[in-house]
Amino acid sequence: MNLEENLRVWQQAYDWSGTGEEWSAPWGSAEVEWCWTILPRIHRYVPCKSILEIAPGFGRWTQYLQYLCQRLDVVDLTPKCIEHCRSRFRDSSNITYHVNDGRTLCMIADDSLDFAFSFDSLVHVEADVIDSYLQELSHKLTTDGIGFLHHSNLAGCEREEAPSALRAASVSADGFRASCERHRLICISQELIDWAGQRSLDCISVVTPEGSKWTRPTMIVDNANFASSVAMIRVTAALY
Repeated sequence: MNLEENLRVWQQAYDWSGTGEEWSAPWGSAEVEWCWTILPRIHRYVPCKSILEIAPGFGRWTQYLQYLCQRLDVVDLTPKCIEHCRSRFRDSSNITYHVNDGRTLCMIADDSLDFAFSFDSLVHVEADVIDSYLQELSHKLTTDGIGFLHHSNLAGCEREEAPSALRAASVSADGFRASCERHRLICISQELIDWAGQRSLDCISVVTPEGSKWTRPTMIVDNANFASSVAMIRVTAALY
């Protein structure tokens, strides 16, 4: 979807009565998804001084990120989402809220971010938006900063019919890496994951500036068992 369509869907059309928790239903809850699926993938990079969350929605991950940093900036195209987050986290003194244009981060100081995070949101935006955010992060991340971005791979996976998960059609893991190279970022890892019954529909990419202490050749894993592991996580987490 282009930015106008994204704004229309998330500001007007989408029913936010579930506050986004409905997307964690396969795990059983957002808490289980965070603790068993997301945190193990980011634990090397947090806690840290400064975190940016791109497209927080109604704060499903904000509720956890706020405790992992001294300063958390949340940025969203959709005023409704920022208004809800501002109300939901009104007692949190370390969060700053921004409505942006869906592609730029002018409100964030250069060389100020230790960690940039987005999960379950950038899968809806097209390649031009991904490229714009990567260009922005190349300036906003600190020397050893990290970006953890969940995005579409629809342009890079084989498919017989379009999935129903509102995935961006122009984005691929290969294209993401090419964008990183254009903006002097190193993509240090990519995990291709199945979603909505489609193998390799999505990708989780980790990026860092050239010369960062995290720099290494790109490691790519095609995790065709992501969905089945989610089912097992739900069963196992219920034990504890």
